Amino acid sequence: MKTLEFNRNRKSIPQCPCGRSNSNGKFASFEGYEDKGYCFCCMKTFLPVGKIKMPDILPVYGTKEREVSFISEEIVRESMQNYTRNIFYHWLVELFGEDTAEEVCKKYKIGSSDHWEKRGATIFWYCDSKGAYRSGKIMLYSTDGHRVKKPYDHCNWVHAVSKLSNFHLSQCFFGEHLLSKPENADKPVVLVESEKTSIIASIYFPDVIWLACGGASGLTEAKCRILRGRNVVLYPDLGKLSLWSDKAEDLRKICASVKVSDYLERHASEVDRQGGFDIADYLIQFPVGEVVGVENESEEVSRQEPIRSCSSQLDPNLGFYEFPEFELPEKFKEYERFVGVEL
Repeated sequence: MKTLEFNRNRKSIPQCPCGRSNSNGKFASFEGYEDKGYCFCCMKTFLPVGKIKMPDILPVYGTKEREVSFISEEIVRESMQNYTRNIFYHWLVELFGEDTAEEVCKKYKIGSSDHWEKRGATIFWYCDSKGAYRSGKIMLYSTDGHRVKKPYDHCNWVHAVSKLSNFHLSQCFFGEHLLSKPENADKPVVLVESEKTSIIASIYFPDVIWLACGGASGLTEAKCRILRGRNVVLYPDLGKLSLWSDKAEDLRKICASVKVSDYLERHASEVDRQGGFDIADYLIQFPVGEVVGVENESEEVSRQEPIRSCSSQLDPNLGFYEFPEFELPEKFKEYERFVGVEL
């Protein structure tokens, strides 16, 4: 098997296979090839035919990669001491009970902030696979669990509001620190867009690792390197299926398997689309532990139960059916109740 090496002379090839000029050196060709390599413009890898082995590390574009900045662990710990005024936390308590809310906030490193006149903002700390805190995203939620976007979008970063000088934000996935836990080594990874969605979904389905990329365009090549060798499911928000399907093609080059769920696009009503629904909006219609898409009349399950596994009751349309460790029931009902539309 041939091992590919990158050409050190980045500007030796005049044009990238994608059609762009390579005058700025953004196309790194492989040694011995003019039309095979990696393009930093389109973020695509062009591979030769045959049995080859990719380099473990991609070339760095530019003269020197800036050093990554971090937030001190002391600041993070302090923000996680008191959730009294944290509106998002109290919304979780209302849905799932205090024990579950406390558990998931500790699990995902959720803090509180007095930003925006002490109105009860939430900090979603971005902790990488080595346990270092890249920064924290501050967002203000209303009591119904939706973000406050009027009269302006209440979203900012800890390093920005703290006015930290020479701070270089290099984002990782939200929840990335969970990948390094020994008990999570073989678990599938599910990628969603928002921090809130990953938190909510993890309560219902704790047998997979839920990560958030922080936005529709957050599936960058730099972030995704940490997913090498993993089984991954992408769960795009409404309207983002095509974009994330394209990203999946790049992920397949490094991941063991990559699936893209089209569940929301297939089942969302027009009202759901106008409201910008995501998977979390559907899940919170059900108590934790209630069979999703399955008839369950034998007992009534309360939202106040602690986090527990629902993996044996998964709806196959949710996108997890690709993984053999999930045992799925033979009979599924009540789809209309779950998706909110007639099937």
